Amino acid sequence: MLETFETAAVYHQGHERGLSAEQARPMIDSALRESAARAKAAIASLAASVAGRCRLERAALLAGSGRPLPPLEAVLRSHPLVHAAEGEMYRDAVGRACEALGLSLLRLPAKELHERAATTLGMKETALRARLAAMGKKAGRPWGSEQRECALAAWVAAVAT
Repeated sequence: MLETFETAAVYHQGHERGLSAEQARPMIDSALRESAARAKAAIASLAASVAGRCRLERAALLAGSGRPLPPLEAVLRSHPLVHAAEGEMYRDAVGRACEALGLSLLRLPAKELHERAATTLGMKETALRARLAAMGKKAGRPWGSEQRECALAAWVAAVAT
């Protein structure tokens, strides 16, 4: 959502520069606000582009591990936690954008996606995987794990109540 490493990888910047939480917080908050604004504009544009054919009402967001991050000071001292925090920040930005646009937002833990989909859709996992493979053949490339997971999350959100 942000275009350069310096503006997008704000936790990395704080980590690499050895910033304190107090020093890094304004940079992180600014990146979150800008990312949410850009996500909102992109989602609104998507909704407008399909307005004559359908209405965008729901969104699905694949959540990370679900474990809470430690305090910012600890995140800034750990390269793996920097990656986790940036992932959370961008998921939060997309979630805020969806909610600001009035979309019903379904947050799905990524590790539970297939199990949740099988239950919600009333399908066995083997049938579900076969259906996803067929969708991929019809959709064409790219159809990697990210595309499959996003399609599956959207499918779950479309039928979830």
